[in-house]
Amino acid sequence: MSKRDWSSFEPEPQDVGTFARAVAGTPAEGWWDDYATVEDTDAYAAPEGWIVQLVEARTSDADEAHDFADLAEAALRAELGTPEERAAVHGYTDATWIDAVAVALGAGQVLVWPVEDAAVALLRVGVGDRLDVWLVTALGAAASATLPALLPPERDGAPTFDELPDELARTFRWLARRRLPVGVEPGGSLDGWFPEGTDPAALERLRPLVQLDGTGSVGALWRADDGRDLVVALGSEGDRFVVADSVLDLVRLMAVGYEELDRPSGPPVTPFGVLRAAELRAWVEESFGVDVPREWVSGGPDEFSAWLDAVLGEDTTPAEPPAGMPEGALGGDVDVLLGALGTADAVQRIAYLLALPAETTQRDLEALGVEIDLGRSGARTIWVDPLDYPRAGQLFDGLDVDTSDFDTVVARWGTPEKAGPDGGWARYVVGGRYLHLEVASDGIGRVTLMTDAP
Repeated sequence: MSKRDWSSFEPEPQDVGTFARAVAGTPAEGWWDDYATVEDTDAYAAPEGWIVQLVEARTSDADEAHDFADLAEAALRAELGTPEERAAVHGYTDATWIDAVAVALGAGQVLVWPVEDAAVALLRVGVGDRLDVWLVTALGAAASATLPALLPPERDGAPTFDELPDELARTFRWLARRRLPVGVEPGGSLDGWFPEGTDPAALERLRPLVQLDGTGSVGALWRADDGRDLVVALGSEGDRFVVADSVLDLVRLMAVGYEELDRPSGPPVTPFGVLRAAELRAWVEESFGVDVPREWVSGGPDEFSAWLDAVLGEDTTPAEPPAGMPEGALGGDVDVLLGALGTADAVQRIAYLLALPAETTQRDLEALGVEIDLGRSGARTIWVDPLDYPRAGQLFDGLDVDTSDFDTVVARWGTPEKAGPDGGWARYVVGGRYLHLEVASDGIGRVTLMTDAP
């Protein structure tokens, strides 16, 4: 592929897979197809350029991902020469678009090739003990200009959002200029939430701020009993919980990269919301002097859900679980995982179990087959996929996840509290918590640990 092809490449998603295949220098069929095809290559196109995920860590063997990164780098070196290895620039004033993308993804290595009026970057992003590989192309001014230079002048008559708190108004003014979608809009209404006759003093403690999604979920300021102004979510499906500790925290949340904010917890479902919010992340961190985390924790039950239940006269207290086995009765990693339920440091506990670094994130654990539903009151649900879990042999004492069927489980642990009619699943109560197993003739499948049963 010639240099002219690089610099004139149009950021059309349907072309990205073809282009990435050419960059990798691999045949049209064969090894490359173990990773992606032209049809399913994930891509994000923007006016500044485009981004393609060549290898996604959760579905790729770690060694093969490193091999693929080396192959792509060799192809780019052969085509474009020696790259510059760049330490990604944090902040907004001095960062380029590629820098913002690299920081948002958490890239450990950034190789950049300038190509006429464009720039191409190969990013290696560690996820747990695995690797994501990304190809980023910046076009025109975005190839070298800093982020402030990409910000259009403020338009006459542009909305000021003065009805909102200062940090939120400043953020929406910046977003309106940059025209970046982040899944949140100003406004919102409490209509439908409170029946006629609700205590007016209770309603005065709530002030709608934003729409959290496209289905009517509202983010509002709530004056808590202790006088703090917390940002709460009133979901279109009845969810109610504290989403942020302040308006500034809400701004930080907007820059994490969730597609919508109706249930923001854990890592964003896909990285493409993270990419759309990359510039916002840089702007927020520099403008307000705060850090934007890679993951968020929210979700009830919490102080707001308890208050709203009382206002509405509802009782959502979960039923006490039936008697079951005592805590620690099973043996193996599952005892530690059950013990992590209800704790705020569940991620750190599981990371310690798996001998992972202290800075391990929920996304790192997802790459290893462990997903956590983490709310303000702690971990509510933990899912474990034995196929990806690195200590599958130590998951249960006396049960082999590859061979144990329903009868083997019952012989080991006794009659379950509930079970599927065909023996396809079993649920046990252990130390007041629930353990749900999917069981087949060829072994144990997905394991679900819960504080409350559905």
